[in-house]
Amino acid sequence: MKNVVSVYAREIDFDLELNIEFLGVRMITGAGKELLGKHNKEVASDTPHLVIILQNHLEVYESVNDGAAYSRPKLLIAFGVLSFFTQEVFTPFETIMCLSYVGDYTEEFEERFLYEGVDLLKDFHDFKVSIDTNNDNEFIYSILDRWRKGLYLENESAENMLYDDETLLSYFHILEMLTTKYEDKQKSDIKIQINEFSKSLYEEVFLFEGNHLNNEVNIKRRLLQGLILPDLSVSSKIFYMFKEQGILTYRLKSFISEFVKDRNLVAHGGQVYQDRVIFPVPPFFPLIKNSKYPKEFYRILTAKAIATYIGLDIYSGEWEEVAKNIIPTLEELKQFQNEGKYIALTNKEFCAGKINDITPLVISHYLILKKIRPKEALKILTPFIYNYTASEEETFMIIWVVIIILEILDQGELREKCIEIIRVAEQNNWHPSFFKMRDEMYTLEYLGFEIKQFKELIKTGVIR
Repeated sequence: MKNVVSVYAREIDFDLELNIEFLGVRMITGAGKELLGKHNKEVASDTPHLVIILQNHLEVYESVNDGAAYSRPKLLIAFGVLSFFTQEVFTPFETIMCLSYVGDYTEEFEERFLYEGVDLLKDFHDFKVSIDTNNDNEFIYSILDRWRKGLYLENESAENMLYDDETLLSYFHILEMLTTKYEDKQKSDIKIQINEFSKSLYEEVFLFEGNHLNNEVNIKRRLLQGLILPDLSVSSKIFYMFKEQGILTYRLKSFISEFVKDRNLVAHGGQVYQDRVIFPVPPFFPLIKNSKYPKEFYRILTAKAIATYIGLDIYSGEWEEVAKNIIPTLEELKQFQNEGKYIALTNKEFCAGKINDITPLVISHYLILKKIRPKEALKILTPFIYNYTASEEETFMIIWVVIIILEILDQGELREKCIEIIRVAEQNNWHPSFFKMRDEMYTLEYLGFEIKQFKELIKTGVIR
């Protein structure tokens, strides 16, 4: 046997101060010349580098280069840990093996782990403790690798949307994997509930007792379990997991339901041809026509789920911030509408979401999804339109609604007010496209809306 040291390195362009060890893998940051010069005197780069040092035991008949095959699993684990803690992508694509040599690498060091000025050392120690006491470490390494892949695909798609569908599937796959760790308890809870229901029914309603009661309860328990347990949907499994993790809310359930629908669109495919697309133009026909949330939502949600499973608090703050932006449910909007809660709101209060976080953007969201009709949106937003002031916030929140409801307005003050809002949006570039107002026409037509009145304003030169 012989010991082989393999040294990997990459340049870094973000603020990372690192000197840690995990599973015998040493990870250090610093000037390239300082770190790599110890192993190769010809290195002259002073740019910041990440250096990863691994040691493997090889048979006498194996070459030094064979060590790469032994190093790769631990290298990928190290990448998974670093990506999870920093949300930076670490892959072999930008990391190269600088050198390998027969020998030993030992060096005393003082640990540090700071990313963008935030000290992550305590969280890293908690992670190591969890790994040391967990009997399912292979699962943890696997799920960190899946999350790193999702992060990689997300970053690669940031400019060109190349892997948007694959990113969604990667993050969803993480939730599916995690639910397997909660599924036994969920099934146990179902069995308990079925048994209690059956016993209560036959004891208190049918008034059975003794062996008669026990026989009937056992028969119905087996029957109900056979009907219910095989029919557990992925939605219910994810709901249950988040309930156990203590973060399930009414809005998160609504978010997950939409996530499942989007995932099914991608996973099951189908016809994707469209006779037109909108900017930014995709490289392939999109499977999801109207993306409701940015990828950050899925990234932070899955990271929070992983962290909670492992026993870390690392993503709690970020999830709290992201969770604030989950769109109120349609049921909440209907209650807001039916109780006329919008009537007494000032425009400033409405934009701030004073009541149940419902803003004009929420109205726009459900109008675009065709979950509410233009007449309903108009009824809710009429006071807002009449009290409109030419501000960026108010304009952005209402512009799509105004364009759509223009179709149902005849001549009158309200119609003129809507046209005024559209003019203000055009003059100040206070609209989603930030370029030309006619791009809003293309977008709304793409989403299935007929906007003849708005198109007429463009044709007649009222707006451009």
